[in-house]
Amino acid sequence: MPRTPAIRIEERKIDELELIEPILNDFARKINKSLVVSCPHGHIKVPYDGREYDLCVYFWSRPFEGEYSESHLSRAYGFLLRDSQRDCFCVDKDFPYPGTIISDQTGNEVALIVGKTLYILFDLPHHRGTSPDKILELILADYYLYLTDKEGFEKEIQSRLSRLPHERFVELYRRFLEEGIHEDKIEDFEDRISQLRTELSLAVRDRRISLEKKSKTLVNDEAVNDEAVNDEKIERIFERLCKLSATGKITVSEDMVVVPVGQIDIEFEGVVYDIGEFEVKIDLDDCSVLCVNKTRRVNRCYHPHVEDDGNCCLGDASYGIGVLLGDLELETVVLMMIEFLKSYSRWGAYHDAEIEEWPIKE
Repeated sequence: MPRTPAIRIEERKIDELELIEPILNDFARKINKSLVVSCPHGHIKVPYDGREYDLCVYFWSRPFEGEYSESHLSRAYGFLLRDSQRDCFCVDKDFPYPGTIISDQTGNEVALIVGKTLYILFDLPHHRGTSPDKILELILADYYLYLTDKEGFEKEIQSRLSRLPHERFVELYRRFLEEGIHEDKIEDFEDRISQLRTELSLAVRDRRISLEKKSKTLVNDEAVNDEAVNDEKIERIFERLCKLSATGKITVSEDMVVVPVGQIDIEFEGVVYDIGEFEVKIDLDDCSVLCVNKTRRVNRCYHPHVEDDGNCCLGDASYGIGVLLGDLELETVVLMMIEFLKSYSRWGAYHDAEIEEWPIKE
């Protein structure tokens, strides 16, 4: 007679437990294995190697400090994430334990399988989040496929990742174009634009003129057909972004465009410093830009002016970036961020990340 699978929740204070516990119980019965479940709240947990339970599930955790960067995940399996539910870890390079990444249909890394442990890489059960039960069901469905048919799992994940990036880019660009992207965020930026230098004020004026033209165009169906941004034009934008990429390629997910911009060196007072290889991550849902150093951190910074969560100390220029993103001027944003990464200002550097802390270029 088969045993009844056991499930142990280590912290009864896990957010949304009443929604996720039944899902976990159903999964344990389906695979006829016992589970231990915990939410380390961003802390490291080594892979479970105990004998009391068959499998372990950690929410918002990772097995090692070194090769993971803190980031934000906008969506998982198509569901919009909210508030701190978006806090996540990205697996930057080769992680120290042999493991397998679970990616959703748009290539977002949502979970990591290491031995008997399933690491869900974001704060799925956060109490101000959305649809934790539905997202968990989809993650566990992928995990079930991994446990029962590894070859089928590998084919499924590969099919998700092999979808042509330019197809995802066209979809992403068109969706935000048609939704009139970020009007609420752009209005917030414009409240501050009047305090910025003349160039940004002119950018806002031009943007308003553009929106007025678009509004008039929408009144006339025939004009809409004439002025519409077709897929060919969007693909040309994609191609220009690829030319800016150090690898000739970009990565496109549900709301994110990632452009590898390559090696960044800074010359300061006659000395050239090796800062590292960077990616520029454009989050269209959040109307923001992150810069991630793929080579190193120095005292919890990716750059003298970039924290290790990718947030950049742009000062007032951040409002100009917001306006450009509102107009989907992605190429201009990438060029501006490259110039930003190549620059250094002593007064604006983060504490303990001044330029002298970085390695000198050999």
